[in-house]
Amino acid sequence: MMPRAATRLAGFVIALGLLARAPATTIEPPGFDSLVEQSPQVVRAVVTAVSAEWRAVPGDAAQRVIKSRITLEVRDVIKGTAPRSLVIEALGGRIGDEEMRIEGAPELKVGQESILFLNGIERAYTPLTGLMHGYYPVRRDKRTGADYVLRSNGKPLYSEQDVALPLAASSALLARNPHAPGMTVAEITAKIRSSASAATLRAKQH
Repeated sequence: MMPRAATRLAGFVIALGLLARAPATTIEPPGFDSLVEQSPQVVRAVVTAVSAEWRAVPGDAAQRVIKSRITLEVRDVIKGTAPRSLVIEALGGRIGDEEMRIEGAPELKVGQESILFLNGIERAYTPLTGLMHGYYPVRRDKRTGADYVLRSNGKPLYSEQDVALPLAASSALLARNPHAPGMTVAEITAKIRSSASAATLRAKQH
């Protein structure tokens, strides 16, 4: 049975004014360039600590929500600037028997390594651009030692263009080559930096 706090989460989020358009489950995946452009920071990082605490709901001191503070060890700053140790906050978490969570939101756990697209919005219900679409876990191939990037559902990301696909959709590249390898961290990092540089150039031209 879902803890009672978890069932109230959607109401709290709406009360906070943090859902601008629709529940998390209806968030449409952004295009790759759009995802990069909307993210002031993109980092490759490992979660080193997670702590949860109760917070009062702004404008309604009688209501409280759980927020998690997630400490990251930044291993590579792919876009923007970030300190070596970066703390982000997300609505949801667990304190004792009470739990709050956003459906579809990735659960960042200690030891996880991932590429994170951060929206830089203060007091947002999630620090991730596009929620689950801003989270790409890193998996190391034990045989080759290569690091590959996954989508938030744990399936390989085969092309940067696949970022725009619904999580349940299959990559066109995979359809052409069932044995195609997923993108490596080095490949997606290069694509992100290229997209960010192109966006900067376009802005200067205008």
